[in-house]
Amino acid sequence: MQSTVIAQKDGAAGRIRLNRGQARNALTHEMCDSMIAALRAWKDDASVQFIMIDHVDGTLGFCSGGDMQMLSAPGKKGEANARSFFEKEYRLNEMIATFPKPCITFLDGKVMGCGVGLAKLGTYQVATERTELSMPETGIGLFPNAGATWFLPKLDGEIGTWLALTGARMIGEDTVAVGLSSHYCPTNQLTELKLALTKYGVDVLNDCQCSADFSQVEHLEEMDRLFSGSCAVQISSKLNKGSEWAKAQATKISAKSPLSIKIALRQMRTGTYLGSVTDALRIEYRIASRILSTSDFREGVRAKIIDKDHSPRWSTHRLQAVTFDMVAKFFSPMRDKEWRPT
Repeated sequence: MQSTVIAQKDGAAGRIRLNRGQARNALTHEMCDSMIAALRAWKDDASVQFIMIDHVDGTLGFCSGGDMQMLSAPGKKGEANARSFFEKEYRLNEMIATFPKPCITFLDGKVMGCGVGLAKLGTYQVATERTELSMPETGIGLFPNAGATWFLPKLDGEIGTWLALTGARMIGEDTVAVGLSSHYCPTNQLTELKLALTKYGVDVLNDCQCSADFSQVEHLEEMDRLFSGSCAVQISSKLNKGSEWAKAQATKISAKSPLSIKIALRQMRTGTYLGSVTDALRIEYRIASRILSTSDFREGVRAKIIDKDHSPRWSTHRLQAVTFDMVAKFFSPMRDKEWRPT
């Protein structure tokens, strides 16, 4: 049986390759454990100058997020298992964000959900023309996590809010344009780039493209204006009264879990004031621990991943029905059950 994570030294790099192709490299407990162990081993290893994270060729993209079928297993045992996964995943996220050596991630192919966090919390991210990046969690009754509360609000204007609420996909160079990746490399040059990095170190990235024009630049002013504020109902109303592009965004939001939409919006506003990635992950663990038991999460996974009928029956289809107090309880402290990095 092949390992789902291949961790080994490669020249100057400590190289981690995801190898769960049958599941589009969706993360599991074991994969998080393997990556944590590798980072611990290489932290004080002088022969490892930097970390390089990518996926084995032919495994259909970098990382499609967490294994949702595993996370949505029914019953208290299933919820406990899912909470354990989030605890490990966030520990991995925090290690990458605070690692004393540069971390370079290659975002070739699909990058979704916690796969985005795995990459964005590192030092450098290399995209290709095949990169398809998104945080679609509101569509399965979940919420943008793996550090999204920290890094999405830091994008220019309301780009982070737009991505969190709509689950919009960023393709190729657009990820560089909005700040979700730091460099761009065509796929026909990837092998050469990785080889050069292992031989000569991180400075090789200086020869890569590190800027790009945003393909939706004409919508930025409208995006900033319509996605501003802390009221999801008002944002939806403004979008429905806007241009055809704006109405299309409102349609996307209307298909998501209203509870998840309101949680995600509060995340974006809360993240603006946080002092560290650790603070963001602690809040996300509070949300994750509670959202696992909601009917919206179970129904979202059923509709989008298990049955694939794409017709989730949310607990309510009205944003107005989700009150402030309903959302606030997901963010409240957990006393002795708070998440802490180890």
